[in-house]
Amino acid sequence: RNLFVHWLADFRKMLVGRCGTKGGYRRENTRSTFLRCSQGMAQKYAVVPKRLVHLANSVLDTAQRMRKFVPHGSAVLAQVDALVGLLQAG
Repeated sequence: RNLFVHWLADFRKMLVGRCGTKGGYRRENTRSTFLRCSQGMAQKYAVVPKRLVHLANSVLDTAQRMRKFVPHGSAVLAQVDALVGLLQAG
C-alpha cells in the first residue's frame, strides 16, 4: 500500500510538471503514462516497472467497479471519483 501511495504521489507530480511545460502536449494512453512514471520510480528504488503498471491498472479497475456499490453523495464516493480522475488524467 505504501508503495502505491508513493507511486501515486510521483504520478501526480509528473502530471503537474507536464502541464506546466510549454509547447504541444500530446495525450498518451493510460498504460504508457503509468509506464513512464514507473520507470522513473524504478531508477530510484528496486521495483519492477511492469508490476507497478499492473498494480496501478488493478487499482483503477477495482475503483471503477466499486463505484456502483458506494452510496451516492457520500464522502467515500467523492474520494473514489478523485482517485479515478487522477489515474485517468494521464
